[in-house]
Amino acid sequence: MLPRFLLVVAPILAHTAVVAQGPRALDFERAFQWLRPIQLAQTSQVLNVSPRVKQDPRGGLLVIDPPEGQVRLYETNGRLKAHFGRRGQGPGEFRSLASVVRAQSGVLWTIDGNGRLTVWSEDGKSRIDDFTIPLRNITDAELVGNDSLLLITPPHVTRASPSGPILHLVDLKDRKLIRSFYEPAIPPGGKVVWGMLEGGSISVSGDAIGVTSPLLDSLLILSRSGLSKIAAKPLDFLTRNKEIPDPRVNRPGFLTWVRESSWIGLMQGNETGWLIPRSGYGEHTVNDLLFFPNAGGEPILIRNGPPLVGIASNGEFVFANSAEMEPQHLRTARFRSVDR
Repeated sequence: MLPRFLLVVAPILAHTAVVAQGPRALDFERAFQWLRPIQLAQTSQVLNVSPRVKQDPRGGLLVIDPPEGQVRLYETNGRLKAHFGRRGQGPGEFRSLASVVRAQSGVLWTIDGNGRLTVWSEDGKSRIDDFTIPLRNITDAELVGNDSLLLITPPHVTRASPSGPILHLVDLKDRKLIRSFYEPAIPPGGKVVWGMLEGGSISVSGDAIGVTSPLLDSLLILSRSGLSKIAAKPLDFLTRNKEIPDPRVNRPGFLTWVRESSWIGLMQGNETGWLIPRSGYGEHTVNDLLFFPNAGGEPILIRNGPPLVGIASNGEFVFANSAEMEPQHLRTARFRSVDR
């Protein structure tokens, strides 16, 4: 299920027009092999609304539910082990929960969109400490070292600056922001869209880190060690970074642009490659997926896939179980070896 904010502002967030040529397209059932169902347990205090799943290095699943402002620890089979957090502004509460990661030491770090980072005990039952960095609208985060955290935000656009960095490196040991970098080009008319933007994502695949954001025209790939740029995989066949008509002066043109457009959703990566959701209006109301294989070769466009939810144990991709129509019902799958 799409997050509520996408249902509300997706026509404004949509940013790119589909071009005639494209990659090889496959139906989801041919591209992926279903593995197992997962039903995330619920209680009177735990209600799954829009869960996002990642593998817990200590075993099991780490799950955040941003609308609920809650973090949950599950066994691989979906049994609930612990939960903490709620919506709010106070200690141990979240305004816009962006991510949870487990450090090598075992402690858990939560990242709130308002720039507050909190460290929790290994079992999540006690809050140890927190600190705030000067960033807002954080949408995702990943560990890139024992004490280093990479965050993604929209660029901070002002009249004096037409763009700004979207990637930020935080030293968890010294508890400070040490570097901000990578300023994307903003298409003409896109400044207002960037100001409303959410949805940038970071995901690890082997020794590399993939970065996407709804207005980027490429999958950016960085080395996990030095965060230097390895490659930028163009998304031109999927999207085009073009001028955005101003709805205040050209409403018909803006509505046409929306109907012809699609946007990039929250990406996930594993040892086989990166999987990038694509959504839109008109003919693109279904959830298509773009798979970039780690082994090289051309990407594959996967048609009619269920919503991508995250990554589970053994690097399995996690999808919503569309047959059940409830967010706690998930299924895992892996990409098949498909002859080209």
